[in-house]
Amino acid sequence: MLIAEDNTAYRQSLFQMLQKEEGIEVLEPAIDAREAIKKSEQHQPDVVLMDMDMPGKGGLWATRTIRQRWPQMKVIILTLHGGEAFRTWAEEVGATAFLSKDADPEEIIRAILMAADIGTR
Repeated sequence: MLIAEDNTAYRQSLFQMLQKEEGIEVLEPAIDAREAIKKSEQHQPDVVLMDMDMPGKGGLWATRTIRQRWPQMKVIILTLHGGEAFRTWAEEVGATAFLSKDADPEEIIRAILMAADIGTR
């Protein structure tokens, strides 16, 4: 799986948490939308954990691009923004799931496992 997140502290926290999870192989993270697309092309991850608000074109653009080029990849949007409008935008670009960055670690892990069809706890 690939983490695409521009906030260094949050990116490192996700990376460390997910590396400990059995059944989840974590690639070196991407720090912006373009890098997320490049790494998706190079590594073909099953799941991309995508920050909605990254510099440049942003996570929604990257999600749409990834889902158009590689429809088998699942993209989970992470954001600090709540509300139905943001959820709708995420769904419109092909996101598999939409989670708050405040979500419980178990909720994030469960969403990744479900998206990858690995199972749930």
